[in-house]
Amino acid sequence: MPFLRVSPDLTKGTFDWIQYHHQQHTIGPAMNQLRDHTVIDAGSKSSFSQRERADQDPMPSHAFRAMALLDVRGLTVATARPGTRGRAATPGEQEVSRVALTLMQGESLALVGESGSGMTATALAIAGLLPPTMTVTNGSILFNGQELVGLSRRAQARLLGANIGYLPPDLLGFLDPTRTILSQLATPLRRRLGLDRPAARARTLKALARVGLDNPEVVALSYPGDLSPVVIQRVAVAAALSLDPELLIAAIPAHARPLADLLRLVRALQSKHQFALILVTDDVGVAAECCERIAVLQAGRIIEQGSVDELLESPQHPHTQRMLDARQPYTLSPADLAPGARSGVPEVVALHSVGASAFYHGAGTLAG
Repeated sequence: MPFLRVSPDLTKGTFDWIQYHHQQHTIGPAMNQLRDHTVIDAGSKSSFSQRERADQDPMPSHAFRAMALLDVRGLTVATARPGTRGRAATPGEQEVSRVALTLMQGESLALVGESGSGMTATALAIAGLLPPTMTVTNGSILFNGQELVGLSRRAQARLLGANIGYLPPDLLGFLDPTRTILSQLATPLRRRLGLDRPAARARTLKALARVGLDNPEVVALSYPGDLSPVVIQRVAVAAALSLDPELLIAAIPAHARPLADLLRLVRALQSKHQFALILVTDDVGVAAECCERIAVLQAGRIIEQGSVDELLESPQHPHTQRMLDARQPYTLSPADLAPGARSGVPEVVALHSVGASAFYHGAGTLAG
C-alpha cells in the first residue's frame, strides 16, 4: 500500500475505511479522489454482487469527508405527519433511504429516476429546499466541511445562491410576472453581497450576457411576459449562477423544450466555470450527455452508481437496463463539451415584445 498522509484525528475505523477503499478503488497517495457508493435496493432479488455498501462502512472522519465539495452519508428523508393536540410532527413514510454520494469540485453527477424514486427529494435536501411536508430524519450532508443537516432556515437561505445554486424544473413559472428581470435578479445580489444599485445592475447584465443573451439590457428591463420561453430559460440559468455558486443543482425534466439548447447551455457553462453540477432528470440520455457520473434511484435508494461509460456499457441492475432501453438520444457537438468553449453557449436575440424573441446559433451576425 502506497504511503498515505493520515491526519492525526483519524480514528482507527476511519483508517480501516481508507485501507478498504484503497484496495477497492486505488486511492492514490494524495487521496484526491473520493469514490461514490452503490446501495443495492433491499427489495431487489437480482443476483449480481454489491459493489459497495456505504451505509455499512465505518464513518470516515470529518477531515477526510471535507476533502470533497459535497459528501452525503446515510441521508434519509421522510414525510412529516402533522402533530395532534399540540404534539410535534412525527416522521411518516420514507421518501429517501440511506443515500450516499460524493462530489468533488468541478465534477458532474446526474441523479436519475422515475417519479417517486427519491431523486428530487435528495436534491432538495442538499439544497435546503425541502417543503414543510418533508424532513431529514437521519444522515449527514457535508458541504465544504459544513454540516447542512440541522441548519436553521435562515442559515440554509444564506447558503442557497451564494454557495449552492438551484435551477427549478418549472423554468417558465419561477419568475414574478409583476417585476422586471432586473429587479428580480439584482435584489438577491444587493441583499447577499451588499452591492449598491449600479453594481447590482452591472452584475445582473453580466450574468445575462454570460448565458448567451445578445441584448442583456433589453432583457433586464423586460417583464417575464415580454419574453419567449427560450429567453426565460436563459434568465433562470443566469439567476441560479448570478452569485457564482460552487454547486449548481439543476432539475431538468426530459419534456423541457427546447431541451437540446438547455442541455448545451448548462454543460458549456459548467465546463467553462468549473462549478460542480448535480443534474436531476428522468432520462438517462439527458444524464449521459451532461454528466461524468450517474446515480440511478429507485424507491428512495441508489440502486446503481458509476461513470457514464460504466453504466452505458455494463449496467448491473435490471431497472438501470430498463431506463437505458427507454432513453432518448440528445447529441451535443464536441464544441459544446469542450472545457471553456465559448462556442458552446449559443446566443439568443431577445426582442422587447410578446413572443418576439428568437433563437439563432449565429445571432452575432444579426445584431442591429
